[in-house]
Amino acid sequence: MPKLQALQSLRAIAASLVVLNHAIGVVAGHGFAKEPYSGLADFAGAQGVAIFFLISGFIMTYTADTVDDSEAPHLRALHFATRRIARVVPLYWVFTLLVAAVAALAGFSKALDTNALNLLRSLFFIPYVNAQGVMLPVLPIGWTLNYEMFFYAVFATSLLLPHRHRIFALIGTLTLLVVTGCFFYPVLAGNLPHSVGALLTHPILLLFGVGTALGKLRLARPEWTLSIPGIPLVAPLIAVNGYLFYTAHEIPLRMQWYALFWIVDLGIVALCVYGRALAMPRLEALGDASYSLYLVHILPLFLCFLAWKAVHFVAPVAFIGACLAVSSVTAIASFRWLERPLTRAALRAITRPKPPVAAPEPAVISALQEV
Repeated sequence: MPKLQALQSLRAIAASLVVLNHAIGVVAGHGFAKEPYSGLADFAGAQGVAIFFLISGFIMTYTADTVDDSEAPHLRALHFATRRIARVVPLYWVFTLLVAAVAALAGFSKALDTNALNLLRSLFFIPYVNAQGVMLPVLPIGWTLNYEMFFYAVFATSLLLPHRHRIFALIGTLTLLVVTGCFFYPVLAGNLPHSVGALLTHPILLLFGVGTALGKLRLARPEWTLSIPGIPLVAPLIAVNGYLFYTAHEIPLRMQWYALFWIVDLGIVALCVYGRALAMPRLEALGDASYSLYLVHILPLFLCFLAWKAVHFVAPVAFIGACLAVSSVTAIASFRWLERPLTRAALRAITRPKPPVAAPEPAVISALQEV
């Protein structure tokens, strides 16, 4: 399956928006006023996560043609699951264990609620409410991976079905979960989930379903293309979403506006899927390292904060730029020397081929034939 260059560039943009979320969140109240920059930070993070979830749904379906439909359904699902585990788990475990170790050495384990049980829950993507009353794993940025792994489980289950039924079963399951959640949790108000039930029925799950539908459409209509590249249109569409995001804060029913917000995000992803290819090697390289950038950026951001504090919080814009630059360099290094080797090692360990069975001796064959 050919790589979609614009989609790789968009992954870099989405990960950078998450970095902006935390960098702007730091300067809000230091170099800048608390508001509106705290809201701007929330917007950047929400935008990055929404784009990531749409891309994830698209990629899972778009690459489904590589799945061997001739093999047994349970093997098909197992092979998909093992590839996803090898791709996601090793790097996440490394940084989760690193955060737990640092918290223990610095004496913050109790404050951060990083006890043994919560560490195990975090490592195996089991959502829980911590001592602060929020649903965050030991590595806080990993909250989105709880959603990702849940989606992978639903997608792997859909592979047990015949090809023509998979997309309908997958989208139907996600829709049923969200509709069920509407009856039990205040999701339409846009509230953050504070229970496992609310988390696993939150409307954000629909982003995966919409992404899978876009992937199915792309496979069915590969000839559909646009004469314009999609990446240059990302910035103005994000600006449109900025307006929608802030409007949503001023009305009682926020989720209805978030639905419009997500429709614009779908437009962004669709433009990058169907738009004319535009070579942007550096942005594509950062897109390759987007998973590392997402998980790793907290460390360089913390180091930049210490340096910024030492110069008494001057030039907040320069601090944000430094966070983006240092985080990007760190992510590319992590991708090359940590993420990629770990993924390859995990794939070898999980999909290790069975040793060949030695052919029986001719005398044995003769004896078996007589029996």
